[in-house]
Amino acid sequence: MKTSMYTTEVKPESEEKDILVIPDFINLQTWGEFLEMRRRMKRSLTLDGMKLLVESLEKMRDRGEDVNAVLEQSVAHSWIGVYPVKEP
Repeated sequence: MKTSMYTTEVKPESEEKDILVIPDFINLQTWGEFLEMRRRMKRSLTLDGMKLLVESLEKMRDRGEDVNAVLEQSVAHSWIGVYPVKEP
């Protein structure tokens, strides 16, 4: 498995590539920081996990959440998941 901060490629036995494209509404730096935080916690995401995370963020965005603030909140609190932003 070849992983970079912004895209992930997996070569199954059939040698076809499965690529995750991060939507434009997700800041790539913030996405990378979230993945790096998870990696440091030894809780790295699989490609399927990343796809599910992006789907969750899309649903949050549809409900009016700022998904980049959601990711930043998770990094700041070392949360392995994403949750709506808590107001102070």
